[in-house]
Amino acid sequence: MVKKGKIISKKADKEIVVITQKGCQACEEMRQKVHNVRYMDLADSDEAVRIADKLGITAIPTVLQRDKKTGKVCVLDNNLKPIKCFIPKR
Repeated sequence: MVKKGKIISKKADKEIVVITQKGCQACEEMRQKVHNVRYMDLADSDEAVRIADKLGITAIPTVLQRDKKTGKVCVLDNNLKPIKCFIPKR
């Protein structure tokens, strides 16, 4: 759900993560408008690269949801519904 520039996760055990990349205009616009999410830049985060590779992410920004308990990571569609998920090895 999006409210006044904030993406709201209905459950406290879920975290919204956005995969970005330097030089991405849409990513910069999102950073200016959406503030209560975790941003992970592909140039600065090995974790972001692993997630992008595992989920086959080819477009940015990409919005993800991470379950803090299980580690499960899902790509979200435009309605913030999971479309592809995986559980990373710990």
